[in-house]
Amino acid sequence: MSEQFVIKPENHSLRAFKGIEEIPFSFPIRPLLEEAQVQEILVNTQEATWEITLLLRNRLQEPAIAELETALASLVTGLNRVRIKTVWLGQLPPFEERLRASWESIVRTAQERFAGMNGWLSEAVYTIPTERNIEIQVRNDAGVEYLTRHRAELQEVFKEILLEEVELRFTVGDFGELPELAPPPEEILYQESLKSTAKKKPASDSGADSGLIYGKRFSGEPLPLHELIDEMEQVIVSGQIFRLEPRVSKSNKQFYLGDITDLEDSISFKIFPRNNQ
Repeated sequence: MSEQFVIKPENHSLRAFKGIEEIPFSFPIRPLLEEAQVQEILVNTQEATWEITLLLRNRLQEPAIAELETALASLVTGLNRVRIKTVWLGQLPPFEERLRASWESIVRTAQERFAGMNGWLSEAVYTIPTERNIEIQVRNDAGVEYLTRHRAELQEVFKEILLEEVELRFTVGDFGELPELAPPPEEILYQESLKSTAKKKPASDSGADSGLIYGKRFSGEPLPLHELIDEMEQVIVSGQIFRLEPRVSKSNKQFYLGDITDLEDSISFKIFPRNNQ
């Protein structure tokens, strides 16, 4: 029985096959190395074969494909044969249609790779001023600054899903005002914390925790968000909360889900109020 599995390479360039530029091809190989993108590799371990799906901007003639297959097989130790499956970019749906159909997948992938990204992208809107140039509108300047810092990584996500390179630009959009009957979650948490503090603190301590929104007073130097690791139990961080949403657990207890940024990185967090604080 054949054993097969699929490789989704992080490096989509044919140059990942070391030595390919030294092979004497009968056709100009450099343009192909510039434009071709390896989308996936189907590996058959029993037959020692690879099927490489290659995305191309221009069609490749059958003799050139056969020559490339032979060359790639010679560069990988233990392979008997390489088969190339070509996908021509002209066969794909129009760019705008692909972006619309793939937007949720792009947001989900970005959220998985970059903690805190979802706080801005989940409500962002986009326009396409010119072909393959995307303007993404977010709620505030902090979102623009954070996304701009991660522009290169985000463009790789778009390229991976849309199968071609894009240019991203980030601006502050007009999302309108929040309804008066639905105050921002930050304000809800702040007001509830003030009520709880007023009940617990004696009058003589009324100014002791000035500026404290939730929890106890603390001191120490904050740690940059990008230095956090899973093994840390207690840390101090400093930054701007740009998303805070009230949620209800399956056991009917309220908690808050949020994102914080120090403009270098972002993380998500949860707050479980004690005694409905």
